[in-house]
Amino acid sequence: MDSIDHSIGSFGDNTETIRNRLQACCDELSERQLPMLLSVTKEAQTQLECDGFLYRGRRRFVELMFSDDRLDIVHIMGTEPDHDELQEILQQAYGEPSFRSSQAIYYPLQGISLRTQPFEISFVSERVREEYGQYIRSLGSP
Repeated sequence: MDSIDHSIGSFGDNTETIRNRLQACCDELSERQLPMLLSVTKEAQTQLECDGFLYRGRRRFVELMFSDDRLDIVHIMGTEPDHDELQEILQQAYGEPSFRSSQAIYYPLQGISLRTQPFEISFVSERVREEYGQYIRSLGSP
């Protein structure tokens, strides 16, 4: 079975650690401040954006969200060409998702979602899985 691992880093890593890891992996790497969207954020929420990250043989745009300088969410965009394969890999590895709609499937125990609007696969830290699951469920009914 093909891997869905992103090899970017570990949840909880700080921005500098991830930035240093991505320097050679991105065509462009930028950082921006975000509104404090996640309840775990007490001081600042930031996002690293990496264009050209190689994931599963294709260059992708990646968003990495940090809460108080700790990595919490990895969004890998542009997954439309391999959406069906990713869905099959997830189902073989983890069974049926706990949530499924026309826009997303979500595996809360693994912290992985696969979306169609936009096409992306997301990985979320344990500390934001429930909150992220609420967001995914708000996108559409099963």
